[in-house]
Formats: sequence, structure tokens, C-alpha cells
Amino acid sequence: MPNDVAPEVLFYNKELCQKAGVDPTQIHYWDDLIEAVKKCKAAGITPMAVGGKDKWPLHFYSALLMMRVLGKDGMQAVIEDKNVGFTNPEVLKAFQLYKDLTALQPFQKGYLANTYPEAAGTFHDGKAAFHLMGTWDLTEGRANAADKQGLPNEKLGFIFFPAVKGGKGKATDLFANLNGWLVAKEAPKETVDFAKVWLGEEAQTKVAQQGLAIPAVKGTADAIQDPLLKEIAQQIEKSEWLQIPMDQVLGPDTGRVFNDVSTDIASGNSTPEKGAKAIEESWQQNKR
Repeated sequence: MPNDVAPEVLFYNKELCQKAGVDPTQIHYWDDLIEAVKKCKAAGITPMAVGGKDKWPLHFYSALLMMRVLGKDGMQAVIEDKNVGFTNPEVLKAFQLYKDLTALQPFQKGYLANTYPEAAGTFHDGKAAFHLMGTWDLTEGRANAADKQGLPNEKLGFIFFPAVKGGKGKATDLFANLNGWLVAKEAPKETVDFAKVWLGEEAQTKVAQQGLAIPAVKGTADAIQDPLLKEIAQQIEKSEWLQIPMDQVLGPDTGRVFNDVSTDIASGNSTPEKGAKAIEESWQQNKR
């Protein structure tokens, strides 16, 4: 039973984007984001911060591109190992788009040696224009800034990851961490009673009011006090599909390979074809 959701969004520094001549609200398609990266670099501004050493932050890009290219049904088919699985041409297209981005060298210097906290600090210290990260970055990320405060709301904005022209996915399709409850088959009736109360709109509205999380229960977004988090939550309620991170849905073994491939392509140590093949081979061995 879903409890709360933390979507990955593209946070942006309003001041740096303005200096670079970038209007993030006009980034609707992947090509628009590529153009924004080029404008930032031309203005001497680091386009994106990422914790490459941890690998999972890089996989956000490749996985989201898969979502935007393949759409819900296509992603499910790949995970179910249909249509030649991860060696599907549309998967290769997504990885190629990812390679095209990384070839522009959009990340901060030394990103492959930086962890998530270090990259979050880079962004919240005002040294990069964009940061693709989960909503926990509004608390954890800010805490990694030099002043432990990070970018205030008036300097911070967000957009959802853009669509890919000709792709089957939509910008409103969510890529998100999802926390929830697993209930044992032998659980007593009181377990269900508890769930009805805890996951009911009244209790989850109180969770939202305290800013503890974005509840999975619809109708609670308006209770969130932080205006930025509230806006994200309101957008979430319009989504029709939520995909959890690939390093979770594929399990620890193949998930690790997916993260490795995302890092190797970014560093130039692999190609989309080799990466897709490595993921597919691992999935064949480890899927359940």
C-alpha cells in the first residue's frame, strides 16, 4: 500500500538561468534542455550538478529518457523481457540521447569523484544551474550547502523532466521513489484497520501539513505549507503513471549494472549498444 512519494524533478537556480538567458518554464522537450545546456556553457555557467561517484544520480537521466521514449507500455515490455528486452531499438535511442547530453560535458568538474551530498552542495551553493534530484533535496540537499541553508524558495524553481519528440512518454509521467507498506497474508484484522486510519485522508492531511512527506493519498497536496513542495505535490496528482527507479525495480544485481552502465556511458567508457547488452545479459540471469 503506497504511503508517500518523492518524485525526481529538475530543480533550477533562477539567477543562474537568467544570466544564461534560459527560461526553464519553456523547456518542454529534450531538445529544449539540450539548448539550455549549451546556453549555460556559453555563459560560463555549469549547467548541471550530479553525484557521479554514487552512480544512481546519473541513472536518473538514462532511466527518465527511457520513460520518455518508450512510454508506460514500452517500459513494462522491456522489464518483462519482451521485444528483445533492453536491446530494444527504443532503449538504444534513449541511451544515445543520454550519451549526446554527456558529450556536451554538462556536469561540474570532478563529478565522477563527487557523491550526492557533494553535488547537492555544489547546486545549493549556487554553482550549477540544474539539479535532477528527488524532492528530498529540499531538505537533505540544502543541508549540504556551505551555509547549511541552500537556495531559498525565491531562488529555486523546478520542472518535470521534458518529453522527447516522437516519444511515447509524457512529461507528467513520474519517476519517483515510493515508500509503502507490505502486509503479511497472516496479518490480523487490526492491521487493515490501522491502514485505513493511517492512510486515510485525515491522517495523511496532517502529515502533509507538517511537511513530513508528499502523501500518496490524493486530496492532501493543498495542505502542504511549503509553497514549492506544495506545487510539486499538486502536479503529482495530475499524473497517471509512476515508475520507480530502475536500480530498484530491477533488483540489486541488474540495478547495479544499470547504474554502472549509466556511469560508463557518461565517462566515455562504454557505448549505448554495449551498455544495453550488459543490462540485458544481467537481467536474463537475475530476473525472477
